[in-house]
Amino acid sequence: MNRIIVAALVAAVLAGCVSDPRQTRRGTPPQDPPDYQGVPTDMTPPSMLETPDAKAPAPGSAAPMPGPASAR
Repeated sequence: MNRIIVAALVAAVLAGCVSDPRQTRRGTPPQDPPDYQGVPTDMTPPSMLETPDAKAPAPGSAAPMPGPASAR
């Protein structure tokens, strides 16, 4: 039982030492290379950017379907 408590205390102390807030990063922060253009945001492949055919009717503007003949 005592071994478990001692092991837990050692683990807690080691975990506390790992994340020491006084330990800061040293040196200069990383810099972007001079030719860096930024992160591309448009990830749409060019194959998906095709325009629809001019001959094809727009959705919803198709000719109405003929209905049943009206009674005369």
